Amino acid sequence: MFGILVFLMVAKWQDFYADRSAAWQWAAGYAAAATLLNGGGAVRMLVGFAVSGLYAWAYFALLRRFTDSLRVWIPLYLGGAVLPLLLSVLLTAKI
Repeated sequence: MFGILVFLMVAKWQDFYADRSAAWQWAAGYAAAATLLNGGGAVRMLVGFAVSGLYAWAYFALLRRFTDSLRVWIPLYLGGAVLPLLLSVLLTAKI
């Protein structure tokens, strides 16, 4: 739950500072912080950095695209943060 809140805060910050920095910079920063906080071995950290970085980059870029439409932005903002949790629950339920 804490990870989702941090992801939502970073998403809002990157949207607020969209004119000063690129989405990939925010995604790389989030991925580095999330990977270091999760820990694990070197391979696990590299894979975690790549997966979370690519997801965050796509999510942040999509949020920037719909900044002017609040009706689309709010569900996208909330749904994009919950989607990884939902997918992980669904995948573990199948195993």
